[in-house]
Amino acid sequence: MREQVYQGTIRERARSRVHQLCQDILAGSGGSDYSRQQVEDAVTAAYLERIASLCADPEQRVRCSELLEQVLQLYDPSSHTEKLSFQVLRFVGNCVADNDDNRTITLQHLDQLVQSLSVPYLRTISIQVLQNLTLDFPPAQRQLAQLGVHSTIASMLVKEGPNDKDNSAHIELITTVLDPVDTREAVIQDSKKARSFFKDLLTCALQSSSHLELFDAGHALSFVFPDPQGFLADENLFSLFARYYAHLARGYEKILARPELFTSDGEEEYGIKEGWKEVIENVENHLADAAYDYKPPPSESLGISIVFQAGLDLITNPNQHCTVGGCIVLGNVVRHDDRSQKMVEEHGIHKIALGFMRPGSSTSLLHAASGLLHNLAISAPNKEAIGAADPVGGILAAITLLEKGPDPTLINSGLRLLSPLLDDCSRNAKKLVDHPQETELKYIDTVLSCADILDGSFRHSVAHLLHETIRSLLEEEEEALDNLCRRSKVLQILIQQALSTDTEQEVSTIESWLALALLSTSKTGSKSIVSVLDSADGQQNSPGWDRFLKVAKNMLEREEPKSETKTASDVALEATKRNVLLLLSKLLESTDDISTPWQTEAESMLLSGMEGLEIEGVEGVEEVEEDEEIERFQLET
Repeated sequence: MREQVYQGTIRERARSRVHQLCQDILAGSGGSDYSRQQVEDAVTAAYLERIASLCADPEQRVRCSELLEQVLQLYDPSSHTEKLSFQVLRFVGNCVADNDDNRTITLQHLDQLVQSLSVPYLRTISIQVLQNLTLDFPPAQRQLAQLGVHSTIASMLVKEGPNDKDNSAHIELITTVLDPVDTREAVIQDSKKARSFFKDLLTCALQSSSHLELFDAGHALSFVFPDPQGFLADENLFSLFARYYAHLARGYEKILARPELFTSDGEEEYGIKEGWKEVIENVENHLADAAYDYKPPPSESLGISIVFQAGLDLITNPNQHCTVGGCIVLGNVVRHDDRSQKMVEEHGIHKIALGFMRPGSSTSLLHAASGLLHNLAISAPNKEAIGAADPVGGILAAITLLEKGPDPTLINSGLRLLSPLLDDCSRNAKKLVDHPQETELKYIDTVLSCADILDGSFRHSVAHLLHETIRSLLEEEEEALDNLCRRSKVLQILIQQALSTDTEQEVSTIESWLALALLSTSKTGSKSIVSVLDSADGQQNSPGWDRFLKVAKNMLEREEPKSETKTASDVALEATKRNVLLLLSKLLESTDDISTPWQTEAESMLLSGMEGLEIEGVEGVEEVEEDEEIERFQLET
């Protein structure tokens, strides 16, 4: 027994002596490159390499708490060898994984870990350590955010510039650090730092070398800055954001073209694609809102604005997502006539948009392009240019959408596009009424057919277009107006809408009474109205004289408010009463002397209704017409 103890002691002394002699020899003066410290570092690194591997087991991590604290006190990346620094970080990273006690110990030494990020050969392992430390551990997340780690990482990636390295882990750490809501809010509160961080994240996304890194950067942007409108008011940041959107769109296109990126798990493939779509849609909506709120500087008259150029770059990009985004940006920039005219006259934006109105275009592109054309056409000088464009003019483009049935959203877009094109533009109105299609039908017939779709859901929209068409044709295009009057469907739609009791469509109802009154001022119009009402008498589903006169009487008997100041609705009601009376008088004038029940009733209404009202002519109701709002685009999914 004593001999065994003695032998053990000899071995221990020998081992210690061998260790010391090795250090002396390596650190001696014989030209060796090793110092005593380097030898000790190498031995420590070897120990930590083994222990770090053991710490992959959660149970072993518990045993290493004391060692972890000593190692962190020892750690100095500026003086340690590369191998020791690496093994220290590897050991720390494994110790803190899912172990909050070890994480709490590590929080006392965060400065050394953050310093490691600036050492090139330690950055990757440092990112992994900090990710293990912060994942689902708010104390570490908040402390690292206070140290500005998120901003430091983004700034470092920007300075490195584009390269072939995949920096997804760096971006993921930024998202993890800023996961707590209060942490993100604190970051955004400092507007100057937040703006710089936002710009760096955008640049990181543009520099990304892989689809995964690009997606992570996009997710981080959406996550940290859910409402970036304040930053996008800056033209340069808007331009950068538009370039980022184009980069995202191209990345998504590449993803779809590489099925090998997906496993056989259909659910995973669906999740990846939907994740990309969600990020792209978010960016599209932010672009739309920022373009809508954009206030160009006065100096824009010297040249096109940065925001306009960003939209122009997108709309001419062959990627369809970019094209949609370009239509959205340009459509929402058009808020003033001078810019709208400039887009048409100098840049031919209307021709680009009309080029998208073709059968092969996606539904989202058709919506976006028609919306851009709609907004351009609100400016008076643009109406004829869009209507007369070759080979596809605005009227034909709208008719193409109407023929896309039974898709109600495209029909709605087509009707909306026609509205500004027809308003106060006799040339476009004449083209709608008289221009033949490939069949014997004319453009107007396609519009009229929409009134019967979905149980008449679009009838009020069609009636509105007829009202605009009639007003545009009235003074200059008498022949076209007569052609319109001869279509009984036109009069049926206007009569049905005038008799509508739907309060939500009151503006359209008022417009329909006005349109009928305008038509009645011509002999063809008044006779056609009488003919339609005569033929409808006694038919169950068509309003004849009884219903027509009853509603007209109710309109005339509606009491006007007695207040001294009149609202727009009061003025509209008074004007509509006059228009109803004028309509009745013109209908009576157009008939023969033969007395009929409707004539007797109409004469009685005319006599009683004229008390206190002087009828000089048809009165417009501009005060309550629906303003053509600039469409604030949102994504069609």
